[in-house]
Amino acid sequence: MTTTPTREITLFINEDGGIMFVHDDEVAESLDTGIPPLIRRASHVEPTTDGKWSVDVAPIAGSPTPMVIGTWPSRNAALCAEVEWVRDFLAGPQEAFRG
Repeated sequence: MTTTPTREITLFINEDGGIMFVHDDEVAESLDTGIPPLIRRASHVEPTTDGKWSVDVAPIAGSPTPMVIGTWPSRNAALCAEVEWVRDFLAGPQEAFRG
């Protein structure tokens, strides 16, 4: 018997009915209402000079300067840390998304 791994997608619905989530093409397609979505970059995952990968969450945190949350030995590990941090951030107070 073959099983398909499951994915966890968390949707955050704010007070005005807006839906926020870490982008996933299948979820975005299923939420298509005919109104163009507002897509914002959450962070940057970039290689470092020493061969590691860093995650800078300044875009979603609204910081004008880099906000590096750490470095990881592989890109995949950095991407996983990025998604975890962004989900935690979205689960917090929504004041960050106003203005």
